[in-house]
Amino acid sequence: MELLAESIIERSKSTQILCEESQIDESTAAAVQTVDGDVLGRLFVFTPSGPQSVINVTNEKDIIVGRSPSCSFQLSQSTASNKHFRIYVVVIDDDMDPLIYCQDLSSNGTFHNRNLIGKGRVVLLSDGDVLDIRHCASFLFQQKLKFAEKVEHEYTGDEYTISNRLLGCGGFSKIYMACNKKTGRQVACKIIDKSKLSSKHFLEDHEIKILRELKHPNIVRTEMDYNSKNQFFIFEELITGGDLFSYLNKMGTVPEINCLLIVYQILKALHYLHKQNIAHRDIKLENILLVSSNELFFRIVLTDFGVARQAENGQRMSTYVGTPEYTAPEIKAIKRRKLQRGECSYGLEVDLWSLGIILYLLLSGTSPTFQANPETLQPQVQFTGNIWKKVSRQARDLITKLLEPEPSKRLNVLQTQNHPWIARHRSRLEKLYEKHVLCCI
Repeated sequence: MELLAESIIERSKSTQILCEESQIDESTAAAVQTVDGDVLGRLFVFTPSGPQSVINVTNEKDIIVGRSPSCSFQLSQSTASNKHFRIYVVVIDDDMDPLIYCQDLSSNGTFHNRNLIGKGRVVLLSDGDVLDIRHCASFLFQQKLKFAEKVEHEYTGDEYTISNRLLGCGGFSKIYMACNKKTGRQVACKIIDKSKLSSKHFLEDHEIKILRELKHPNIVRTEMDYNSKNQFFIFEELITGGDLFSYLNKMGTVPEINCLLIVYQILKALHYLHKQNIAHRDIKLENILLVSSNELFFRIVLTDFGVARQAENGQRMSTYVGTPEYTAPEIKAIKRRKLQRGECSYGLEVDLWSLGIILYLLLSGTSPTFQANPETLQPQVQFTGNIWKKVSRQARDLITKLLEPEPSKRLNVLQTQNHPWIARHRSRLEKLYEKHVLCCI
């Protein structure tokens, strides 16, 4: 594989890129002006012979470029693979520009700004980028950003260049695309504003300290961290499939088999964390990223450890944190007890409550409702509506046991992994996990 990559790169050095922005002819540019507002970006196509053409990128379906007649855009040259590369869109939020990615599907090589992408790998496209299939065609990418802003940062390191491509944002931070200066490899850069933190040492003691020690396929990988006077920087692997929230929005509801594959991986991450007495404390759809959503089994990655906490020697936690919709009852009780000058604490089991909320949301597309149990007077999750008639009894049973108000009765990670909804598929899940996750890292 390395020899193949080297030969492709060597061949590319003597090959002229076929396109530049100034070469777009007037007739092509005029035709572009007539397209409708659903177009999110464009690829101007340049070939050694033949007129220029343009491919409109929309959120309706992926674009496949290659030699096969089934491709969205067909090439005739033998240097192109049957399916050479894929263009797809991830919409995170209405207040953010869509993220448009290119995945290399070929063995012959797809080049991004003269750098080989590599089969199966993905790059985020920016306005003016050039994709190239050597001795075949070049594609000039165009995307006008509505929400572009100049990034004000204090990073002065030599390793990365931080771009203005916004990938996400939270209460204390914004995430931008950055590039390794030596390799050109794209990463995500989380910039945290210290002025918005209650303690400037909180991240050093919690998120950064925890992330430095973590190494798991289903937990975001940290490349480097950097500290300046007013900001923290965390450089992480770039995850290119969007988050579980945007995936659910696109799907409406998620088929049970897909939910099983997602929950199986979340439990893998939680098992790893809980063995080290680490509670994430903010597990939600937005903090679960997808490496790709194009296949049935795709790797998911748990991210945002901003309120994570490592409890040593069985220590309990008593801080009110998290996102209300996903927060366990015992965390919500913290605020009430403090007002009443009482005491309350919680442990790792809060992450399992959040997982129950996520599974309910994925299967139904709606937030769970609760009603008091006549015998215990405790709130009990309800399964109302026709959607639940299509969901297995075992899935509903698992949700009920995860959304158990009494923490001591709630399933822990190991018990959840051994629940029949998961356990009866364990052998098949392990094989899929090894093939699609462990072998692709």
